Amino acid sequence: MSKKYKNKLFLYLDCLEYDELFRLERFVESKFFNHPKEERLRKLFREIRKARLPGGTFSELNPQQFKVKPTDFSDLLKLVKDYIAYTEFQKDEQLQKRCLLKGLRSRSAKEPFKLLLDKEIRASQSNSMEDTPTKYQHLMYLYELKFKNSMIERNRHKKNAIVLQEFACCMDRYYALLKIQCAISMLDMSALNAHEFDYGDLEIFKSILANHPIELYPLLHVRFAYLKFVQKPDKDMYKNLKDKVLSTDLTFYEKKQFLELLLNFASKKTRHSNVFYWYEELLKINEIYFNLGIAFAGIGSRKGKILPQRYINYMRLLITLNLMKKARKFEKEYAHKRLLTKQNREFITLYDSIVLTKYKDIKALEYMERKLSVMREPDLYYRIIFEVIAIKTTYNCHHRTFTHKRERFRDYIRHQKQLGKEFKKIYLNFATLTRRLHNFQQKKKNDKPLDTNRLQALHESIQTIPTIERIWLLEKHDELAI
Repeated sequence: MSKKYKNKLFLYLDCLEYDELFRLERFVESKFFNHPKEERLRKLFREIRKARLPGGTFSELNPQQFKVKPTDFSDLLKLVKDYIAYTEFQKDEQLQKRCLLKGLRSRSAKEPFKLLLDKEIRASQSNSMEDTPTKYQHLMYLYELKFKNSMIERNRHKKNAIVLQEFACCMDRYYALLKIQCAISMLDMSALNAHEFDYGDLEIFKSILANHPIELYPLLHVRFAYLKFVQKPDKDMYKNLKDKVLSTDLTFYEKKQFLELLLNFASKKTRHSNVFYWYEELLKINEIYFNLGIAFAGIGSRKGKILPQRYINYMRLLITLNLMKKARKFEKEYAHKRLLTKQNREFITLYDSIVLTKYKDIKALEYMERKLSVMREPDLYYRIIFEVIAIKTTYNCHHRTFTHKRERFRDYIRHQKQLGKEFKKIYLNFATLTRRLHNFQQKKKNDKPLDTNRLQALHESIQTIPTIERIWLLEKHDELAI
């Protein structure tokens, strides 16, 4: 591993994307942002950029190799910070408007200030503006400015009371939105570590929601529905949240977050229940998620791309439900739209080579294993995917390495400290159930009689024990019973 030097400038440069470095260079060259030191700092930045090795990081560079004054590094660091702040400012139109209003007010430009403020309030109140958390904050800030300004000009005017009331309503909405999100985080954390939180008065949200119709503030109502779902995660609350998410006019980015929460919940239910309803729900929500283009919503490099995990999860579901035609069509339409990185690209390529074999091609598995043996240790998620594929493939092919694959998977899961107890139990149950299936498979292969009582007991275990791949396990059991 290359030595890394503790240099603030290099740490900041490492957080920038490759194409941003060229925009940063233009920023450093600008006399507006970098006067009068632009020439020496531009020269230093170019030297640093060229000194970085392909595939390397700036932190691997030794600051002493650049023959410059120490102040040059701090001056260039200030410009890098300014560049990051400026690019974020350019992305946020509402923040730009608020800064413009602040600038007009500080310059006593009363008429332009009033015209722009009224225009922004009308725009924020209209249905044309997307309902996002920043909208609630933006409108609250605008009414605060309007109230302060009107108090200075017309201290006792009747309109001030209306403005003050609306400012109070804005604060209620923004407070409710933040407090609901905070309560959800508390409930999630409490479920993980059993910590007792003081949630405050959650009933207050009902009166706030009653004064703010869902047509104008869908995000507020959907977040409250999610809070109730987290408090009582059952089928009725699931349906209530799903209906609100699908029927309200949320942005695709907000819809994506809620649909992914629903997908995670339905997926969890398939591991803890044998009710086929949850597989149907997974299929329906995935179809909405991908077919409407919600999967492509994102920020920065994720915009217009699909997370590989979501792609794999849906592909596995389609294969599990034996919807091979849909799986092939899905692969053709979406495989090239996945968000691939240096870390996951080789594993995704391997997955593509075996996924449509329905885990019945031992040669494809052997190829995958050979490739894995020379790769660096994969991410936990991908490693588990490959281990499960290996178990299913060797079982389907009656291959002699099944026991080795199953035991390797069992030992791997047992040693994963970052894996929660619930997930460990589910994966280890899968290893146990496949061992029991394999024992019966071997007896049947050798024409030995099968104990029907024990076979029935295995069926009940598959139906009731929390596990992954429940449908596949049931199919293998049914094959034994024939």
